[in-house]
Amino acid sequence: MATCVCNGIRLDIAIAYITLFLSGFFAIWMYASTLAYLADANAGRSYSAVALDGSFRGTLAFVATETSDPVQEVLGVGGMYTAFAGVLIIVELLIPLVMCGGLSCREEREQPKLNTGPGG
Repeated sequence: MATCVCNGIRLDIAIAYITLFLSGFFAIWMYASTLAYLADANAGRSYSAVALDGSFRGTLAFVATETSDPVQEVLGVGGMYTAFAGVLIIVELLIPLVMCGGLSCREEREQPKLNTGPGG
């Protein structure tokens, strides 16, 4: 087995590969889930929702790319991985929240509104 030395600790190199695979998998899962929800929740306007999602994704990727070097100098490589893992965990925990709460919001929005007032 190949090993690497990180801060004086010998680690199996497979740990790095597993961590990178899982973080990439969860990042794609988060993006795919969000995009699918946006397209499904905006019937008739899914093109706009997908375009807006792509715009936000590109803008946030640009900001993350430009700020990664200064943040890495402050936190170090391990701190960056920990911060990224924390963000992924928070976002992954928000997906079930949106799944549960999104259905009731969508049902409320799709109910026909009754015009009971004068002139309505």
